[in-house]
Amino acid sequence: MGQYLSHTLGGLADVYRQLGKYKEAEPLYLRALTIDEQSLGPEHPHVAQTLYGLASLYSAQGKYAQAELLFERGLAIREKTLGVEHPYLIWTLTGLARVYTIEGKYTQAELRYQQALRIARQTMGSDNPHVAWVLYGLARLYFAQGAYTQAEPHYHDALKIYEKIVGPNHPDVSLCLASLADLYCAQGTHIQAEPLYQRALAIDKQVLRPDDPLCWLLGTSVLRKAWILRTDVPSSQHREKNW
Repeated sequence: MGQYLSHTLGGLADVYRQLGKYKEAEPLYLRALTIDEQSLGPEHPHVAQTLYGLASLYSAQGKYAQAELLFERGLAIREKTLGVEHPYLIWTLTGLARVYTIEGKYTQAELRYQQALRIARQTMGSDNPHVAWVLYGLARLYFAQGAYTQAEPHYHDALKIYEKIVGPNHPDVSLCLASLADLYCAQGTHIQAEPLYQRALAIDKQVLRPDDPLCWLLGTSVLRKAWILRTDVPSSQHREKNW
């Protein structure tokens, strides 16, 4: 009975988190975590799943030290119970790597991204949205370090996969296009950046209502970048699967 309640609580918490209702999400995650630990033990895979959601919540709130600890604990549980090459590790690894990137722990972040990329390719094949998302994370990591020549091919590879798998007019494609445009802007090659921003904006206008103010706001590169930071999780990857 407790396991079913925990699953329901965690699912509702996921919804609140994705809607930005963080105050409503946190107590649900904490309650689900308590139930899981008491009914299943502190090292059960379901505990790791709840830890992932709570860590993602703290990351979204900018509580990176708390998020890091929970991601690391969840990763240790999954490695112990599922093995170090299991595909369920991918989400925890990328979440942890993203936190490391924000904290400036670039060496640790790269190691986790590379681990996630290896697992994703081995278990899911090269042309998979999960692979694209890890490549995108690696590109963001290199971009944060100013390593633009390393970032660019990863953006391109992620973009090609998304275009092939989800189509050329998907929000995930828009995210990659605008991030690649940011890269060109940082390098001073604005001529290359402009058509990418324009294409990304065209995709966004298809997704948003024509009268939505964001359609106008996204027309400038500065606000486009702000939008990217706000939606730095591709729409097709919003929620971890229920394992």
